[in-house]
Amino acid sequence: MSSPDIDGKRLVRLLALGLIIGIPAAAGAAAFTSVEHWLQHLLWTDLPDSFGWEQPAAWWIVLVLIVGALLVMAAARLPGHGGHNPMDGLAFDIGPRQIASVVLVAWASLAFGAVLGPEAPLMAIGTAIAVLFARRAEADARQVLMFAGAMAAMSLILGNPLIVSILLLEAVALGGSKGQAIVKVLPALAALASGYLVQLGFAGLPGVGSSALAVPGLPTYDQVQWQDLLISVPLAVVVAAVVVVALRGAEILRPIVTRRPDLMLLAIAAVVGILTVLATWLDPDISYDLILFSGQAAIPTILTFSAVGTLALVAVVKTIAFALCLPSGFRGGILFPAVYIGVVLGTLAASLLDFVSLTAMVATGIAAAAAAIFRLPFTAVLLSVMLCASAGLASTSLAIIAAIIGLLFRVGMDASSGLLGPRVMAKAEEPAA
Repeated sequence: MSSPDIDGKRLVRLLALGLIIGIPAAAGAAAFTSVEHWLQHLLWTDLPDSFGWEQPAAWWIVLVLIVGALLVMAAARLPGHGGHNPMDGLAFDIGPRQIASVVLVAWASLAFGAVLGPEAPLMAIGTAIAVLFARRAEADARQVLMFAGAMAAMSLILGNPLIVSILLLEAVALGGSKGQAIVKVLPALAALASGYLVQLGFAGLPGVGSSALAVPGLPTYDQVQWQDLLISVPLAVVVAAVVVVALRGAEILRPIVTRRPDLMLLAIAAVVGILTVLATWLDPDISYDLILFSGQAAIPTILTFSAVGTLALVAVVKTIAFALCLPSGFRGGILFPAVYIGVVLGTLAASLLDFVSLTAMVATGIAAAAAAIFRLPFTAVLLSVMLCASAGLASTSLAIIAAIIGLLFRVGMDASSGLLGPRVMAKAEEPAA
């Protein structure tokens, strides 16, 4: 029986537009990440190499972050003001008029070393492209298609549309009637399908490429051991606590930043740079890229560490840098730095307790961190399982337990403090004309 909330002809039009929008949304996301990677390589590899440095000098690390802050300040004065603060949740209201500011601020943040992820600007690119294709549609239909464009663009960084599909279903399930959910979900799924074809290629045509969604180097894990199950519970609590502490620190700092935004942005950039330099001085095994950026590219290096002191220092400095960058004025996403912290703490647990599995601890850390940061447990479980799938699927049960603990810890802390922190989705607004 069909739902009275669904208009069949309208749904077909939205599905067709979703399929169309997914292609340029994925291509735009690929172009953004390509420029970001090129700029990051230029700043942190090519230019230091030209000076004859094996690693960037201490003053260079601080200088690049400060220059990035200055560029953020300049680009944020354009229409759109650089987009939403990372603490405001996922937003789907960036139009073509605002996208230049969002993209420039994101490049100046992510490539210059801010401890944030790329998912927020990618989603903004998807929504802006959707507005171009749906500018004559009704306001509610346009918002549905903006949501679809954002999902298609975000799938590029996650490497697989399945995770974004679960995120989409969880987010939509939080509100709205059954008919409204179907109208919102199906065009987004259509956009994910066409966007993934753009990534992989189709009928002999090459794709733009996609992220390899995996944690390489994990040992095979084909059966859950009692000691892994026992340790995964307190580890999940610790990971969730560290992530929530970072969020709480950012919430405390945010009103201070709001009073003097430019000055505080420059100060935070300098502090993050100095903390990174101090970490590299205290432990020669720590390089700047283990502290700066989203952390996604540094995961393989972290897994090779066994020194407890090194891993603990990375976890502490990364968490502080993450908390400072969230309210600072830098722009980006909150997921990947949290996942990286979960990986570091999981690796630390495996180093402290040599009777537990590294794979089990990493899967636990990822799921607990993702659930605590996003409050979407199914998405957290799937992200953990996909990232650790190369080692086997036995860690799925541990990931589920960790996601439950991470979510409960976050909800409990939100309720006790009265602070909600970053929402799953910001309130949808119609983009400015």
